[in-house]
Amino acid sequence: MKGALNKYIIVMVIFFGLLLWAELSKPKPVDWTETYNKSDKIPYGGYITFEELKKVNGDKPIHSQKMSPYLYLDEAEAITGGQSSLVIIQSGGMIDEYEWEKMEEYAGRGNTVFISSGYFNSDVLDSMGLEVLSYSKAFDTSTIHYSRLVNPAFRNATFRQKRTGEVTYFSVKENAGKIKILGVTHDTLVNFVEYSTGSGKIYLHANPAAFGNMDVLAGDNYKYSFGCLSYLPQVPVLWDEHYKRGNATKLPETGTPLRYILQQPAFKWAFNVLWIGLLVFALFRMKRMQRAIPVVKPLENTSLEFAETMGRLYFNRGNNRDIAYKKINYFNNHLLEKYNLKYRDDDPGFAGQLAGKTGIREQDATKLLSLIKFARSKAILSGDELLQLNNKIDEFYANAK
Repeated sequence: MKGALNKYIIVMVIFFGLLLWAELSKPKPVDWTETYNKSDKIPYGGYITFEELKKVNGDKPIHSQKMSPYLYLDEAEAITGGQSSLVIIQSGGMIDEYEWEKMEEYAGRGNTVFISSGYFNSDVLDSMGLEVLSYSKAFDTSTIHYSRLVNPAFRNATFRQKRTGEVTYFSVKENAGKIKILGVTHDTLVNFVEYSTGSGKIYLHANPAAFGNMDVLAGDNYKYSFGCLSYLPQVPVLWDEHYKRGNATKLPETGTPLRYILQQPAFKWAFNVLWIGLLVFALFRMKRMQRAIPVVKPLENTSLEFAETMGRLYFNRGNNRDIAYKKINYFNNHLLEKYNLKYRDDDPGFAGQLAGKTGIREQDATKLLSLIKFARSKAILSGDELLQLNNKIDEFYANAK
């Protein structure tokens, strides 16, 4: 019996080692995901652009922001110590009307917004006198997409890219008096514009691939990429990480060692083979051993364990929006029962009433109501946004009289 067990263990160890060696020796597939994340060195990551931007921006700092701009643009000057530029390079996130309103207010105070994206909110563009369109001709892998800047100072700044798919560009309406054309693709299609608002500017660029690692390093493309970014003033930069692919809806990561193992394809396969082998071993062992006599334990109070289990189940569902709605409903009931106040988000004077009845500062009441309105308007809330709302409501309970 003991000899057979030893042979089984040896066979499993050899098989496990061979599988691990095969997986580690296999070439890692190229990740073509368009993340534009500052730390990603994949073809469409943003590592090169982020590192070079730090150099060309002089000694001005770059502040990486993982939260929605809606939550921090009101305090942007406090974060950077003065005027700044917000840089958003993304492939998929849609900026809604609430966030756009904050960006316009931010630019109107003398700051700068730079957005490079393949997708734009049509309602937002319409208010600027723009329309987003797609050049739907079928392209193959040998087709060269090319873009250039119209400023004569950048006559050598041309972006060339081999890529299939559509070309996104802007149509400028006749009444778009605040729009200035800065760049085109395929000679006539506008893909880079400047929009003046207040004492600041908003730059919209329709091809984020121009800032991906692979295309920045191809030929002289960097001249075009950093020619576009040269329109930014040399001030501190707020670098957006919220709109990068997957970040807006991603829950906070757990710090368990097992998470790293399961993220590596080779280790994941080896781990799966290991526990399957142990399961098979256990099944065969069960047939050769006497079934254990069960121990009957006395009944115990399991209320606490039940509550803990239900709490874990609710957390693992990851429905941040549902949690936020329950927090908001409980807050509204609290106002009605304790202060005889019925919540109204359409009343501009409600923040003053809330401050007067509860004793909190009016600016804190305004911020709290703004976060509630934002949470209600979002279809999906990130973990950071839910935490921001939760902390603000808890702060109200602690400070209200």
